[in-house]
Amino acid sequence: MRKHAIFLERHYKHTQAFIPLEGKPLVGFFAPSNESAEEPDLDAVRCFAFDGSAGFVMHKGVWHEQPFPLVPGTKAVCILRNETVRELKPTDERTQECHGQDIDKLNLAVRHNLIFTADADAAAAALLSETESLQ
Repeated sequence: MRKHAIFLERHYKHTQAFIPLEGKPLVGFFAPSNESAEEPDLDAVRCFAFDGSAGFVMHKGVWHEQPFPLVPGTKAVCILRNETVRELKPTDERTQECHGQDIDKLNLAVRHNLIFTADADAAAAALLSETESLQ
């Protein structure tokens, strides 16, 4: 099973937390914060797998695509600002990108003809056992 990241987004005003429920694993795509740049460093994008035993919090500005479940029926809690929820409506119908006071969500397929892909089966077999900080 393959997981695809077409978009990457970042938030300017808050950290964001994801908490998997029922101990089910997730996989996500991330790139370090780079506030002075309009786009993420595409060479720095990494995919991380989480075993579901704990949640995680991202620093402000970390580029990411929401984590994908590795098991059908997975549920997770996402904690973010009300303002961000309102700003998740596309500002460009063609690209489906979102831009606002707290969010930049970019369509990498449109901008760069690029989609990040992870093999979810391999990710599930090699779950992270250590934490790497993206700042």
